Amino acid sequence: MKNLLIPCAIIMIVGVALVGCKAPAATPAEPTTPTQPTTPTQPTEPTSTYSASSDPLLAPVGQVDYLSETDWDLPLIPYEGLAIKPDGTPLRVAISYNMLGNEWMMNIAGLMETQLNIAGTELVTFNTDLDADHQVAFVEDQLLTKPDAIIIQPIEIPLVPALDKAAGEGIDTYCFDLISPTDTLTSACWHDFDGEYGSNVVGQYFADRAAQEGTTFNLFEVWAMRDLQTSVDRHVGFNNPLVGNDSIEIVESVDTFSMDEPTNTAILDAFTAYPDLNAIYIQAAGINGCIEALRTIGRLYPVGDPEHIVIAVNDTETGSVRAMRDGYLDAFGTHTCRTLGDVTVKLMLNHTLLGESIPKEAHVPMKLVTTDNLDTIEVLRGTPIWPDLPPGDWAKWPVLDSSELGVPTPTVNMRKALLDY
Repeated sequence: MKNLLIPCAIIMIVGVALVGCKAPAATPAEPTTPTQPTTPTQPTEPTSTYSASSDPLLAPVGQVDYLSETDWDLPLIPYEGLAIKPDGTPLRVAISYNMLGNEWMMNIAGLMETQLNIAGTELVTFNTDLDADHQVAFVEDQLLTKPDAIIIQPIEIPLVPALDKAAGEGIDTYCFDLISPTDTLTSACWHDFDGEYGSNVVGQYFADRAAQEGTTFNLFEVWAMRDLQTSVDRHVGFNNPLVGNDSIEIVESVDTFSMDEPTNTAILDAFTAYPDLNAIYIQAAGINGCIEALRTIGRLYPVGDPEHIVIAVNDTETGSVRAMRDGYLDAFGTHTCRTLGDVTVKLMLNHTLLGESIPKEAHVPMKLVTTDNLDTIEVLRGTPIWPDLPPGDWAKWPVLDSSELGVPTPTVNMRKALLDY
């Protein structure tokens, strides 16, 4: 496997002593025969009367018909009235996104804010637009008002001192999607892209096809942003199954910032400079720009055509599902806004509100989607591909069953059983 970098045109980037009077000595009493000591009993642990399996606010997995209208009479998001503290005030939460420039980000923001609004939180949100200084300033501003929790999609390393300071002030801090390298985080929910179940599932797809078909792939890797560790991890994870594979040669783009227009430009430039390219891997969003670029240069052919460009994307988005159903996209990974947003809200409600123990890191395993499993794949139990859900109507996106990650779904009944209010 060879890796090349080509220049492409882009748009962006105690102790207390007690002293008293001495009493007169008492007349000693006749000694009595000591009784045998009894064996102390082991104190029992307090138990909760709450059982998720009998909570009327929760439905069995699979009860909801996700792909059509349903007459189900239970709330899809069972959080109404949940986020109230013992003093009767609402839980106060601040959220910072590192950008809102693509569909994936707009949906995770909409999902989390909808769920937290239904729960009754007092919510403050901020889009940093990939400006690390602005994100640091936002977190430091929160120290003045001291919310109960900060949920943040960090611009990674620059944010560490601010997050450490917030944790030192007793504010719970949660990362989603990206992770900031500090031990003071309360918890994080993300995909371990260079781990066992990460972007390697996409790289393995190309390795398997090359072996099965005897094909040589001249592959164009579309980078998101090299300054973000997540992009580096997506690159490393994808390449891990390809090390030493002489059937795959890779040309790398410059940064496209997970946006369609720079992705479009990068692909136009790459296929002009390297007409032998016959495969594409996109690290993040950008599939729409990819499809239109290939259409522009007359290289857009459906799956099965001898001239077809094999395309695989790391992320799940509407464009990925549409391109696959249209016959142009071969595979995509389940890096989804829905799972990460849903689990992050649960982590915060379980710990900051209910005081429950939660995983320090909640890794959602990535899987590979192809036409064979597009309509049946589950990332967490009961999870459909999110673009098949009502677009923009996040109140109709049922909460997920994330119990396999050690993250239960909190409800008012759970709060009453655990905290007695």
